[in-house]
Amino acid sequence: MNLQARIAEMEVRMAEQDATMRRVLAMLIDWMEKENHSMAARMREIEADIRPHPVRSLGDRRHVEGLARVEVHAAEADQRAARDVVAPFQ
Repeated sequence: MNLQARIAEMEVRMAEQDATMRRVLAMLIDWMEKENHSMAARMREIEADIRPHPVRSLGDRRHVEGLARVEVHAAEADQRAARDVVAPFQ
């Protein structure tokens, strides 16, 4: 087998591997996003169980707002991590 044929074969394999890697990364990102939404829903359920009464005081309101900010920051961190993983392959 000559050199050009071997290079062409390697390029085909590399393209297949790249496509496979992209599919795996897309599935991983989808899974992370679904897990994040699921975790957020569970956190809201737990919070509802812990605090069945409406927010009545400024301290309670700040606590609930703080929990919401933590949830948003965690979701943003997950999205940044997913983008960092995918960036080299784009």
